[in-house]
Amino acid sequence: MTVPPAALFAYRTSSRFTSRVALMLILATGLLIALAFGLYPKLDLSISAAFYDRVQHDWPITRNDLLILHRNVSAYLAAILVIFAIGAIAFGAIRRGRPALISWRAASFLIGSLLLGPGLIVNVLLKPEWARPRPADVIDFGGKLHFVPWWNPLGECDGNCSFVSGETSLAFWMLAFAIILPQRYRAVAIVAVLVNCLLLGAGRIAMGGHFTSDVLLAVVLTALAMWLVHRIAFADLAVFRRSPPRGVQQPENGGIGPRAPLSRNA
Repeated sequence: MTVPPAALFAYRTSSRFTSRVALMLILATGLLIALAFGLYPKLDLSISAAFYDRVQHDWPITRNDLLILHRNVSAYLAAILVIFAIGAIAFGAIRRGRPALISWRAASFLIGSLLLGPGLIVNVLLKPEWARPRPADVIDFGGKLHFVPWWNPLGECDGNCSFVSGETSLAFWMLAFAIILPQRYRAVAIVAVLVNCLLLGAGRIAMGGHFTSDVLLAVVLTALAMWLVHRIAFADLAVFRRSPPRGVQQPENGGIGPRAPLSRNA
C-alpha cells in the first residue's frame, strides 16, 4: 500500500516532534533527579532510614516473603522475555519466507535496548566501576563503608556496587515489550510494567539494596537507551533529518509516536 506524500510528511513531522518531546522529558526528569540528590545527598539517607530498624540493626522488609517472591518472579519474567526476543530473531533467520513472530525492527529494538541499557550502561560501565556502597554497607546503617552521593565514583565498594540498580533497569526495560504490542493491549501492558517496576524499585530501597537515586537514575538511563535504540530501529534515524525523503514507505510503528498501520508480523 502506497502512502500519499502529504500523509507521509505529516506522519514523519509529528513522529519527530513526539520523539523530541519524549527525549526532552527523559532528560529533564534525569536532570531534576540528579540535581535533587546531588545537591542534597542526605535525601538518600533520609529515605533509606525510614526502612532501617536501628534497634534490631537490620532491614525488616528483607524478611517479607511476598516481596521476595515478586522479586524472583520479575527476574524470571525478564529472562523469559529476553529468550523470546532472541528466539524471534533466530526463528526469522531460519524460516525465511514465513510469518515471523515479530518484525525484525521490533526484535532489534528489544535486543538493542537490552544490550545498551541494562547491559552496557548499567552492568558493564556503572555497577562494576562506580564504587558507591549499598545502603546496607554504609556506616549510617550499621555497615563499615562511608556513604557517598550518587555523583561520586570514588567510594569504597569493591564490586557489584549500588549505582545504579540493575534489577530496576531490567524491570523498566520490559516496557520495550509493551511498546511493540498491538494498540489494544499496549495501555494495559504499559501500566503493568510500570507498576512492576515501581514495586521492584521500592523493594530494593526498602531492603537496603539501593539508594533512591540509584533506582530513579536507573530508570532514566534505561529510558534514554530505549529512546535511542527505538529511533534507530523504527525511524531509520529520521529524527536527524530536516525533511522526509521522497518515495520512502511509512515505517512500522513501535509504540512511540502517532499510531501507524502495523504489519501483521510486528
